[in-house]
Amino acid sequence: MKITRIDEYVTAVPHIPSIEKSRPGDFRERPISIIEVHTDEGVVGLGEGGRGQRFAGAEEEWVGVDPLTVNLTTVGGAMGMALFDIVGKALGVPAHKLMGAKHWDAVPVGWWSPPLEAHEFAAMAEEGSRKGYKTHKLKARSHNIVETVRLMTEAAGPDYGIIVDPNFEFGSLANSLRLAEALEHYNIEAFEDPFQYLPGWQQYCDFRRHTRIPLAPHLGDPQKVMSAIRAEAADMFNLGGSVESVQ
Repeated sequence: MKITRIDEYVTAVPHIPSIEKSRPGDFRERPISIIEVHTDEGVVGLGEGGRGQRFAGAEEEWVGVDPLTVNLTTVGGAMGMALFDIVGKALGVPAHKLMGAKHWDAVPVGWWSPPLEAHEFAAMAEEGSRKGYKTHKLKARSHNIVETVRLMTEAAGPDYGIIVDPNFEFGSLANSLRLAEALEHYNIEAFEDPFQYLPGWQQYCDFRRHTRIPLAPHLGDPQKVMSAIRAEAADMFNLGGSVESVQ
C-alpha cells in the first residue's frame, strides 16, 4: 500500500449568532483544515487539523509512503489521525485497537460560551438545554461568575452541568477558593485553570483539599499530566479540548 495523494479542504464554519457576537470573524481568521489521504488500494483516511493550521506543503514527504510501515506514535495532528484511520481500515479493526483499550462507546459533547454578560450566558444555557446538551463550558470572569451560574441554573435547571474555565483570570488560589465556596451548591463539574500553574503543584493540591469542586488543568504535555496525577493535583484534565476524568 502506498499513499498516492493528499487532498486538503479548508473549512470556515460560522459561529452561531450568540457566539459570533463576541468573536466576530474568528471562524474566518482561524479556519479548520481537513485532509483526505488516498492510497493505491483505495483506502482513504481522514484527518482534522487545529484551528488555523494548514497542511499545504507537507504532501511531498508522504506520497509514496506505505502507511503500514509508519510508527504511528510518532505522527500527530491531521496526518496522524488519517494514518490511524487508514491502518485501522486496512487491518479491519477500529482505530482504538491500534492505541489500546476503548474508553468510550460514545463521546459526550458540551455546549460552549465565550466571555459574555451574565444574562447572555443564561440565554445560551437555556438554548443549550433546549437542544439536549447536559454540560456547558464557559469562559468565566471573576466579576460576574457567581451571578452567571445563578442565572444559568435558573434558566436551564439544577441538573445542567457547568464547567468554569477562566483561563487563569481568577488570579490566585485565595480568590479561586472564594469563588468556589460561592458556587459549591450549584452543579459545577469542574474549575479549569483557575490560576497559573506553578512547579510542584502545591497550589492545585491546596485547592483540592479545600473544595469539593473538581479541578481540571489544561495540559498538552504527557509528562505534566503524569506529574499532576502523581502529585494528586487534579481530578480531571482538559487534553486538547476534551475534559477527561483521572481514573
